[in-house]
Amino acid sequence: MAKIKERIPYKEAEKIVKIIEEKLSGIKFGIYGSFIRKEETIGDLDLLVYEKDLEKVRALLKELPFYQRIEIYSLAEEYRDAWESFALYLIGSGKFNVWLRGIAKRRGYLLNQYGLFNREEGNLVTTKEKEIFKILKIEFIPYEKRKALYSQEWRSYLKR
Repeated sequence: MAKIKERIPYKEAEKIVKIIEEKLSGIKFGIYGSFIRKEETIGDLDLLVYEKDLEKVRALLKELPFYQRIEIYSLAEEYRDAWESFALYLIGSGKFNVWLRGIAKRRGYLLNQYGLFNREEGNLVTTKEKEIFKILKIEFIPYEKRKALYSQEWRSYLKR
């Protein structure tokens, strides 16, 4: 799908999200990215669904006039438990993800969209967002504070 160049106001994106919520009633999904960070303007909506629901979701949404604004990500059955860590990745921002993954690396872990792993043994430690923050010794950072413009503040969330 082509990247959207024209951004829309957050309030307009809220209206689109309400329509998506109605269309996808009964299907587990989440909308992340700049929308959940409450950016002033939104380019696209990052939608996460389980892979088993992907085609159904596409069929339900493809006729909507704003379909090109929806970036759909799917989580395979084998990664079913990784919903929160995948959402953490989609929430971003990109700069925040780089910062968070750098902290994980310095503390002996590997963080990706499928969870937090022990770097030495390679075993999964957790897929839960709040546990990831706790293990990395970082106070939970609200979604709105994960915008790139707050990057100078992120260090203040590190626990000593």
